[in-house]
Amino acid sequence: MICPHCHIAFHDNWETTVLGYDGDQKNFILKKSVCPTCTRMILLLEVSSHRGGTRFGLDDTFITYPRHISRIPISTDVPDKYAQDYKEACYVLEGSSKASV
Repeated sequence: MICPHCHIAFHDNWETTVLGYDGDQKNFILKKSVCPTCTRMILLLEVSSHRGGTRFGLDDTFITYPRHISRIPISTDVPDKYAQDYKEACYVLEGSSKASV
């Protein structure tokens, strides 16, 4: 895995906490890992389908923290009004690549 904070690869070691089921028969699992390089935390939320005690598989995985993956810092030569747009686009990229454009 590559750390979404510092972009350095590491062997992830997840601590898992089962959060439970909702009324839609979805199981929610929270996974936590700490990057050994930058010592920052990464949190994932896994959602899987269950019916009648049978697991149908992983539906989706979301990075819940950090909320967005950090990007290469923009050059100080870039005017502030464009740098702000770049930062905002990076912030929404994971949620909507179309919105980040």
